[in-house]
Amino acid sequence: MADDRRRPAPRTLAAVVGLAAAAIALGGCEKLELKRRELPGFSLHLPTFVKVPADLSYRAGELEGQKGFNAIYVSWEVGAIMTADEMPAALRISMEHFAKGERVEIGEASRTMIGGQPATSIEGKSGSVRIAYAQVTCGKRGITLSIVASSSYAMIRDRVYATFQCTPDPEEEAALGDLIPIGADDPSVLAGWHYLDDDREVFSITDGQRVAIFTEMSARDAGAAKELRALIPKFFEASGASFEPAAGGEETRTLSGGERRTFERGEFVADDNRSPAVTTLWTCGDGARMVMGLVISPDADTLPAAVDWLARLRCSQPGDTTKFDRPAAGP
Repeated sequence: MADDRRRPAPRTLAAVVGLAAAAIALGGCEKLELKRRELPGFSLHLPTFVKVPADLSYRAGELEGQKGFNAIYVSWEVGAIMTADEMPAALRISMEHFAKGERVEIGEASRTMIGGQPATSIEGKSGSVRIAYAQVTCGKRGITLSIVASSSYAMIRDRVYATFQCTPDPEEEAALGDLIPIGADDPSVLAGWHYLDDDREVFSITDGQRVAIFTEMSARDAGAAKELRALIPKFFEASGASFEPAAGGEETRTLSGGERRTFERGEFVADDNRSPAVTTLWTCGDGARMVMGLVISPDADTLPAAVDWLARLRCSQPGDTTKFDRPAAGP
């Protein structure tokens, strides 16, 4: 059985891509005003050029805005934040992809507190442009705060971080349940699967032969989703593993509801151990979330069946009763 108990799935990919996209889209200098914004389960001061849509989802969402040399990206999604070891590698990979030819210096990440909540933060720069990136634990969700600025950098960073307040909604937190990101219209699709281990920071299940790992993140537009899909193999490197796509291993299927979903076959490599694997990334029907899936199989001949299984999954929905047993106790 393929049983890699480390956390190989990339975390909050969309947030890193959002920061990188902001970092390469800056222009002139403007006077800034910041005001407190009430968001689902948290609040903070943000520049007034950041627009807040109505009816934001509690489970996952994002805000972004850019004016002159200043750009802000805020997102939230269920699950754990990146560790201090993971964050520099994830940020570096994203910047190298989006800012080709630009020299971007990235510092060391550190564990800290923002608004009294556990957080991981890092800073970087490219010429006169400075970058601040932090992820904050808030209830069952992680909040990402991304700031790209020039002359106003310190003022924006300090105000955003200092004014952050985590105010989880008890009913909404209860509705998040066990943070299961997937579901299936046919319950038999998930029959026989149970939790891989007792670690719930990343959702991982097994049927005794295959291991499946899923990460939920805030949704991006179609262009950014395509960029995320291209970056998936590289982002595993942030956790000390890698995914090597196979030549001709990409397959796009039209699912029963008309959705087109792409699957990438290859090998998952960890500690010099190589296992056949397949990845996929799709946008949820609510438009607020995306789910990335990785299935590690015992041999390459079983990958077509893994793709068939992934194609029958959907994102979790309100009212789902999906449950997974804990792993069997060892001898």
